[in-house]
Parts: sequence; structure tokens; C-alpha cells
Amino acid sequence: MDLNQLKTIVTQHAADLQNLSDDDAAAFLNNKNIPVPVVNFIQKRTLFSLLGVQKGVTLLNTLRASTDPVTKEIVSMLDDVGSGGIDISLAESQAFVDQFVAATLLSADDGAKIKALGKQNVSILGQAGLPDATAQDIERCRVQ
Repeated sequence: MDLNQLKTIVTQHAADLQNLSDDDAAAFLNNKNIPVPVVNFIQKRTLFSLLGVQKGVTLLNTLRASTDPVTKEIVSMLDDVGSGGIDISLAESQAFVDQFVAATLLSADDGAKIKALGKQNVSILGQAGLPDATAQDIERCRVQ
């Protein structure tokens, strides 16, 4: 653990940590509740896995029937294993999922499941590239 970097973070969050024990302060800093994008390419098999084959096939067939060139390209990328699929972490990809939900092609729950593949929750420390802190780490920072 880089105690200098941890001390900087403890100082930045002093107001949040001031009334917490060292154990609770470590838990606060280690809490993985900050969503960050994570590159994740999805394909039709991903949809089948998340939605079930019937829903996945129905969605793809509906999208295939579209005359919109962007939608056609999305389906092509989902179908073509060699393309790698669509990076669901991109804001534009997530917006397409929102459009499919708005058009009732997907339920809100199914849309959320798909979009969740493009995010990963990290902690305050994880954002800084640090491992989880222990109560002893917090104590050492507060004593310095």
C-alpha cells in the first residue's frame, strides 16, 4: 500500500471519515459503489445469455426488420462473431439500448442488464489504483 497516496485520499475525504473508526473508514474507502465504464464487447450470444434465447431472437429479428442503416449495422456487428460485437461501455451503445427500451423492444430491466455489462463498480481507492485499505493502514495515515 502506498501510504502517501492513501494519506492524500484520507485527507481529501476527511469530512466523511472524521467520525468513523479506522475499520469503518477502511470500509468506506473500500466500498465499490462508483460505476466506471469498462470495455465489454457484446454479441448475439450475450443477448441470448442475458435475455434467454426466445427474447434474444425476437429482439434481433425485430431489429433486422428495421430500415434504419445504423440499426442494421448494429445487428450486423451483433451477428458477426469476427467483428467482436458492440462495445456496450460506450455512451452511444448505451443510448441505443435506451432507445430499444423506449420503443418497448426491451423491458427496462433487460435494458439495465445489458447496460450493466459496460460498467464496473470500483471504490474510491480503486479509482486511484490502490488496493483495499485495512484499519491499520487508516490508523497509520491518521497518526502521521
